Amino acid sequence: MEFRILGSVEAVEDDRIELRGRRTRTALAAFLLDAERVVPISQLVDALWDESPPPTSTRQVQHCISVLRQAFKGRRGQPRILTEGTGYRLSLDGATLDSREFLALAGQARSVAEAEPARAVELMRRALELWRGRALADVSSPSLAHRATYLDEQRLVVWEECLELELQLGRHESVVSELIALSAAHPLRERPAELAMTALGRCGRRAEALSFYQGFRAHLVDEMGIDPGSRMQALHQSLLRGDDPSSARPAAAPVRQTPASSRLTPPPAELPADISTFTGRAAELATLDRLLVGPHAPVVNINGIAGSGKTTLAVHWAHGIASRFPDGLLHVNLRGHDPGPALDATAALSQLLRSLGVPPAVLPTHPDELAGRFRTVTASRRLLILLDDASDDAQILPLLPGSPGCAVIITSRGDLPALSARTDGTQVTLGPFDSTESVNLLRLLLPDERGRDEDRLRRLSELCGGLPVALRLTGERLRRRSKVSLETAIQELTGPDRLDHMRLPGDPGVRATFDASYRAQPMWLRGLWRSLAIAPLDTFTVEAAAALADLDEPDARSGLEQLAATHLLEALENGRYGFHELLRIYAAERHEEEDGPAMAQLTIDRLLDWMAVGVDAAHRRLRPEHPVIDPERTPAGSFEHAKQALEWLDAEAVNIARCARQAAEHRPRRCWQLAAGMHGWLAVRGNRREWIALYRVALDAARRSGDLRGQRLIHHGLAVAHSSLDQYAKARTSFRVAISLATATGQSHDALWTYAILTGLELEHERYDDAAQTVAEALRILPTGPRRPQLEATLLRHQGELHLRAGRFEAALAPLHQARTLLTGIGADLCRSYVEIALGQLHEAREEPHLARRHYLQALRLVHTRNDNRLIASARLRMGAFLAKHGPAEEAREHLMIAAEKSRLLDDTQTAEAQRLLASLGRP
Repeated sequence: MEFRILGSVEAVEDDRIELRGRRTRTALAAFLLDAERVVPISQLVDALWDESPPPTSTRQVQHCISVLRQAFKGRRGQPRILTEGTGYRLSLDGATLDSREFLALAGQARSVAEAEPARAVELMRRALELWRGRALADVSSPSLAHRATYLDEQRLVVWEECLELELQLGRHESVVSELIALSAAHPLRERPAELAMTALGRCGRRAEALSFYQGFRAHLVDEMGIDPGSRMQALHQSLLRGDDPSSARPAAAPVRQTPASSRLTPPPAELPADISTFTGRAAELATLDRLLVGPHAPVVNINGIAGSGKTTLAVHWAHGIASRFPDGLLHVNLRGHDPGPALDATAALSQLLRSLGVPPAVLPTHPDELAGRFRTVTASRRLLILLDDASDDAQILPLLPGSPGCAVIITSRGDLPALSARTDGTQVTLGPFDSTESVNLLRLLLPDERGRDEDRLRRLSELCGGLPVALRLTGERLRRRSKVSLETAIQELTGPDRLDHMRLPGDPGVRATFDASYRAQPMWLRGLWRSLAIAPLDTFTVEAAAALADLDEPDARSGLEQLAATHLLEALENGRYGFHELLRIYAAERHEEEDGPAMAQLTIDRLLDWMAVGVDAAHRRLRPEHPVIDPERTPAGSFEHAKQALEWLDAEAVNIARCARQAAEHRPRRCWQLAAGMHGWLAVRGNRREWIALYRVALDAARRSGDLRGQRLIHHGLAVAHSSLDQYAKARTSFRVAISLATATGQSHDALWTYAILTGLELEHERYDDAAQTVAEALRILPTGPRRPQLEATLLRHQGELHLRAGRFEAALAPLHQARTLLTGIGADLCRSYVEIALGQLHEAREEPHLARRHYLQALRLVHTRNDNRLIASARLRMGAFLAKHGPAEEAREHLMIAAEKSRLLDDTQTAEAQRLLASLGRP
């Protein structure tokens, strides 16, 4: 399917598709002018009515879109109008658009014009053949008129360039009539007249050429009161002298009307040099290249973390597209992050205008007049402007030309929101290099044998955090020290002074790069950033930041957003933020120098206290019968549901472990509290081996502080972790120590719970005598405490399981049903599900599969809404084992696969059983 706007607006597939109604065609024109870009409804309303739209304008726009969608339905190429936010986007997919094809062919022609002029002429003729009349010829919309005028201007520019190339190829006889007609159609345009005079002279028609000049000059004086430009006058003098016109090549010139003084100087070419070792950024370059498609030259802001290579990318891309902008390449260093003051807009505009040939003496002094003069001078020109190191929107907006033919590339450390809002500018954000890009850059910088050691290069790139400036400095430092091995460099970068090794003589290094971004922030943001850097947090939330820096949450949120906007922090998913590793090192250095150790300890203490409140609240939601931090205190934080508590612990587990280790030395009580508060989470989540290592740190902290309760809780956690790893002896020993400590401190309730869990472990390992002894001990102290249905039900379940394992099926029924009765209606789904599983196993052993299935299904229903991997794995495993025996096999396989996956997440012993049963079922 083809779309056409170079003439009347048309949609064609085999035949022309009927587009009924003026507004429908206008709406399509608006979409095609901004194909693949979101067009706000307000812009569509302006296109359709310009002024005084009716109250129903939005509804009428939606009707036009509906008509267009119906017209496109089922067409080849499948163009679609998609709703996006408060606007719509035309996705061309496989459809073509003549204006895009025209600009692409013109661009190809210009790229080969110098080397292959005949090929360039062929491409330009193909581009011109796409035109069927004025652009948007059948659309009357003042808001779209300037877009149509731009396309018409581009047609003339390409036509003139094509005819000029024809003359260079000696084809004056064949194009002279075309040039005379083109000049007659545009009697105030100098370039066609100049080319027509040249062609007439080369055809031996000197008198006609001189007459042509007189006619053109007279018309120009009558209409505009000015004489022709200097080039045309020079050509006229040459013809009067009788110079040989065949030896003269028409001078390449801007197609626009510009002051004679400007035409006598070469166009500015101010781009900094590209680097020979440029590599990477393929995705970003592709994004930038896509911006070149369409009638408007792009305005793009390349932003990102300090040292990410923004200027390097901008300069490299600018050199690659420079040929598209024959009127000049401008560059201004805005010094947004220099130690001194940034270049203000007035100074930048003066510099740009001087580069464009405007004498300093005639430059306006008022900023608004300067900006207006700049827009006037750049009107209708094709310029590429690189504005490097911008500080903010206010510095940039006055520097934007009014011409759609001027491309503007901006680099800044922060995004520029007003640029996007006011100019439809595009933001391209750079992050660190990925591993492959990093290694490739180091390899380019190290052409010797060290550049072939991929493993060590990869490790070096990790220590540089993939940051291009760090990679370049590290690579160049190694290149200069040819005798230094990669292993030595790795050791240097793993030390405490990593940033010291990322600098060169005469180069301020990575630290100075970061310092410029840091110094640009207000004092309170610097303080927040420093506090975050010393926190033992992997990533962090607004709440954590507020606690660390002693801020209200709205202020903390604002601070994090501002730091992320300048790329001093990275905004992650789910409202979390993080540091680039090198930025964290730098910020921690600033904290040490500016705040000192006392402030650091106060900051960490605030974080530990906030974390403890959250852990306590989550643990109480998961295990309300087992408070950890302070049994007598009502927690300040709360979670409405167990799922919410688990999700918070999932997100913070790494941070909690880090905080516990941080607290071990100076706040040992906080250390064991944080570790013990993860018991409920550890039972259903987490890597047991990692947490065993943390529990050992916490146990040592509890012993040093002489806290028996802390020791008991940590021994209990160690026992649970060991039992999940099938380390029976270690688990039983820790459970027994926990029971002894609970009894010694008069905590009979806690002792009973530990007895209950220990019994389950002994049953699982078929230590029936040990289990019988443990149950008996528990039952002896049970009557001394208040009635606790979950605890009683758990002990009764274990009694029933003891009878079941011993083959006493009838004896097992009573305690299991009694346990089920105790748990019914009190919301104890976790305990109840284990009872249902035990009853399922009992009825399965009694060869009552219909009853067994009923209890297994009930267990699955109870765990369905819980986020408990261990419980889900147990229920799925039992149902899978049952179905593997009784069928259907497909259902069995589904349950067992889920059981295996959940167990694997826990590094749990049930994984092996699930995989064994899956293997027995064979391939599906």
